[in-house]
Amino acid sequence: MAGVRQKFETGPVNHEINVGASGMWQKTYQAYEFYTDQAGSIYGSAPDNHSSSVSFTGGDLNAVPLSNKDTFVSYFIADTMGFLDDRIEVTAGIRHQEVNSKGYDLGTGAQNAYYDSSADSPMFAIVGNVTNEWSVYANYVEGLSKGKTVTDNTAANFGAVLAPYVSKQFETGVKADFGTFGGGVALFQIEKPSLYKDSTTTIEDTNGEQQNRGIELSAFGEPVKGFRLLGGVTYIDSELMDTDNGANDGNRAKGVAEYQATVGIEYDAPFLKGLTLTGRVIHSGPQFVDDENTLQLDEWTRLDVGARYTTDMYGYPVTLRGNIENLTNNNYWESANTDSEYITMGAPLTAKLALTANF
Repeated sequence: MAGVRQKFETGPVNHEINVGASGMWQKTYQAYEFYTDQAGSIYGSAPDNHSSSVSFTGGDLNAVPLSNKDTFVSYFIADTMGFLDDRIEVTAGIRHQEVNSKGYDLGTGAQNAYYDSSADSPMFAIVGNVTNEWSVYANYVEGLSKGKTVTDNTAANFGAVLAPYVSKQFETGVKADFGTFGGGVALFQIEKPSLYKDSTTTIEDTNGEQQNRGIELSAFGEPVKGFRLLGGVTYIDSELMDTDNGANDGNRAKGVAEYQATVGIEYDAPFLKGLTLTGRVIHSGPQFVDDENTLQLDEWTRLDVGARYTTDMYGYPVTLRGNIENLTNNNYWESANTDSEYITMGAPLTAKLALTANF
């Protein structure tokens, strides 16, 4: 990833030009086995599926074969223009994205899928600084994403790599910053294709549409010097459209929680200069696992704590960070995948250390 940023003026208009490029080359190796289904609860003791006979295998688990080669390249240019002494800022830009993907048979190693696609994704944003404290904004952005791999072994095109898809996002809102406290309100809408298996052809593809509309409230403040609060809550109205024969039209999209909330605190320790203690609580509402909305994950809450220490070492600024995630070692299912029916378990009690130095 590389880029250049340049500021200049044309008469009364201030400009900040950003030009850049990025690239990623990725190989994926995959092997799997499907076992005969057994009754059980994801919140109780799991059945021993490995005692059942294997109903489908892909690849060799002891010598995992290549399944995909992917190349992602993009180039972008954007200009942020300031008018009326930067009271109004307008950003316009475009990103050219190229996606190249090759799929390989897990048994023979032969190439069985290929696509090479590109798209130009525009973006536009406007910010109006009404006063020194209040601002209003709106933006629109498009993005190109790599197509999904069909993981349903009952689909006629099982294992196929689907074509890239374009997502669109609209957002508008109001922000306020009074120095020691502030916040914002944002309304947003995200549109993206959704994946389903055609009941007639049994071919799985991005034939439907998923629409997420929501509102986000955020706030920050320092009620007492050295003690800071930061929090937000998001409500999302998710809806499936153009589903197979309309069977799931109006249902919630899988993997999208109806609400999420986060509250974080920071406290500058008075007994040691440069030491800040931190804490965070994350809460997620329930999520559906299937398009039919018959399987659902419970809501969950996670507590994180940490600290950071900023000092100088040999004349260079250094920051040491330590965090403990899921302090209570809560056992929960964190999320459901939006394009296939599998779920992700929340990480257990986890400790992390990091050291950052500026030269």
